[in-house]
Amino acid sequence: MLSLFSPDLYRDVAANWRGVGFLYLLLLLALTWIPVMYKGHVGFKEFSQTEFPNMIRDFPPITITKGVVSSPAPQPYYLRETESGKTFFILDTTGQVTELPPGDDSMILLTKTEVFIRNQRETKIVELGKDFNNYVDRAKLQGWIDWLSSKFFLIFYPLALIGSFIWRMITTVIYAVIGLIFNSMYKKNLTFGALMRLAAVSTSAVIYIDTVFDLTGKHIPHWNLLGFALTCVYVSLAVRWTEARALPPSPYTPMQYPPSQYGGQPGAYPQASAPYPPPPSQQPPTA
Repeated sequence: MLSLFSPDLYRDVAANWRGVGFLYLLLLLALTWIPVMYKGHVGFKEFSQTEFPNMIRDFPPITITKGVVSSPAPQPYYLRETESGKTFFILDTTGQVTELPPGDDSMILLTKTEVFIRNQRETKIVELGKDFNNYVDRAKLQGWIDWLSSKFFLIFYPLALIGSFIWRMITTVIYAVIGLIFNSMYKKNLTFGALMRLAAVSTSAVIYIDTVFDLTGKHIPHWNLLGFALTCVYVSLAVRWTEARALPPSPYTPMQYPPSQYGGQPGAYPQASAPYPPPPSQQPPTA
């Protein structure tokens, strides 16, 4: 939580931490995904026990033999939601329905040899392989969804963690590049590794807010843009809070001499009034 307000933490990150901050990001994401995945696990289990049985109550038995679909149900067969009456699955092996109707809420169309799957962005067409054989009915679908609900956390937690970690690594590099601008502006002379660490810790606030949004189901309009701006502010403050590093001595600095036996001040050249001693070969012999 110190990442939200502590200048001392950011100074410590820049001066004493090692690496580029990816381990910090991994640990933070691993912790914040736990309550989100737990909520999803509970919600999906409730869905599988209450809503899903009603959705598939009229699901027909379907047999797939060598990639060819068959069913005793009258076709085209439309499977609709119980409460809203909206169609979400269409079965037609007669050739009357060859694509998902535009403007319809249907998500899946199963024809004699193909499956059409539609989401918000696109429609995918998957052709059934000639070596594909299967049998599906209501009981089998319920068994699948019950197994998935029992393994929900184990399956989706690693996927969410890995996906978000890759995304945060990419954004950390972007924020570190932006940090170069603040590094030059504040004349801090930080290394890029230090800027990476500062950028990783600066992302904490946005990750916390994203977690709250996922738990509450509420979001702010244009949050992606606002989150980017908020992290940039944190990067700016983090760079400003750090201590400026001492520059290495310049090779062009005039050499300083120690105090000489001729009465010169520290760093001064020998005075002309004090002549250098003659070479050893010209010194008079001693008794």
